[in-house]
Amino acid sequence: MAQNIFDATFDANNRIDVNSFDWSHVNNLTTDFGRITPVFCELVPAKGSLRINPEFGLELMPMVFPVQTRMFARLNFFKVTLRSMWEDYSDFISNFRDDLEEPYIKPSSSVHFSKMCTTGSLGDYLGLPTKTAYSSPFTAVNIARCSASSYLLASSTISDVVVSSLPHADSFIHGGSCSVSGVPRTNPAIIAHYPVTSVLTGSPKGLTVSFTIPAVGLSYVGNKSTLRVMAVVSGSATGASVGSSYVDILVTAGSPVSGTLDVKFEKPLPSASFLYLAFSCLETPSSTSPITFGSTAYAPASVQVRAIRESNQEVTIDNYPFTTSLNPSAPRLLAYRFRAYEAVYNAYYRDIRNNPFVVNGRPVYNKWLPTMKGGADTTMYELHQCNWERDFLTTAVPNPQQGANAPLVGLTVGVCCYSCA
Repeated sequence: MAQNIFDATFDANNRIDVNSFDWSHVNNLTTDFGRITPVFCELVPAKGSLRINPEFGLELMPMVFPVQTRMFARLNFFKVTLRSMWEDYSDFISNFRDDLEEPYIKPSSSVHFSKMCTTGSLGDYLGLPTKTAYSSPFTAVNIARCSASSYLLASSTISDVVVSSLPHADSFIHGGSCSVSGVPRTNPAIIAHYPVTSVLTGSPKGLTVSFTIPAVGLSYVGNKSTLRVMAVVSGSATGASVGSSYVDILVTAGSPVSGTLDVKFEKPLPSASFLYLAFSCLETPSSTSPITFGSTAYAPASVQVRAIRESNQEVTIDNYPFTTSLNPSAPRLLAYRFRAYEAVYNAYYRDIRNNPFVVNGRPVYNKWLPTMKGGADTTMYELHQCNWERDFLTTAVPNPQQGANAPLVGLTVGVCCYSCA
């Protein structure tokens, strides 16, 4: 406002102090020869300004055929206004219309997504997340055994079909005595199951199961030397297994024993999953007397279960955090960065003589974007390659130029008469 309170004009004071912040940072990346790679793309607020003092260094990988000519590394900065990338921006910012929505990226297929939003794509250089990450991927959860769920294998807790289809399942099949490689197996085995659905969020690759068998569970081991424990993850007692693993542990009668199993998932996880632990004592070759687990209390009352997740796994269109054709209700990713890169390439880097900008099958020379519409943008934005350095050879054009009346080199205009002698 004016300094004089009696000034009737009440003119505004536009000399307002602004804050300044240090935006110094380092951007380490890998690129290729001739590739136009974005290294800095930020949205600057209105009336804002940037003072840029860039420095960059290059480290070249050894090449099979070294470059024999001069090389240039150029770092250019461009200012691209939002109104040049969205045709309704003026109405949007002036609040003249309420039915406008800003342009946002919406990949329409997995092929479209892989060329825009994965590692090494344009989205990666523009700062999009391309790897999955979890805040606590190694947290172990204590899972209690289901009450009245531990029975002998002969019961209906888990079907023989499921167990018999697993590797080394002969150690756990109930019924008559069986043997593999001349080593008799005892039976019956005991089965305990634990609900692990809560641990399987985030699409893990497997489970790590830590268990401790109490001393009472091994009181009848006698002269047996090895206890085999198998972990099976399935949706139900009769459902197909999605992963299994086993371990052989040396045991001593009357002493507790602990072990760990890594179960890798080989099939998609069902909506409700259970972990089944099967225990069976392996006989030594010199012993033939069977061992019987006589109580369900011999199984662990609880187990420690940890989901195995790969924190650096590549994102896919199925688990991408932004809007896609498969997840239209996710947060929207604005298209300004992608459009700014495309506009800069078409306006400054593209050579229209040998590679004109084509929209809807026709070359255009006064447009820089394939679309300036608001809303969902399904255009595929990719990294571009720069043209060769211009010199007296690369700029020579031996063919006729474009145009309606392009002259034809080597032909004579007019009527030519030939006579035969």
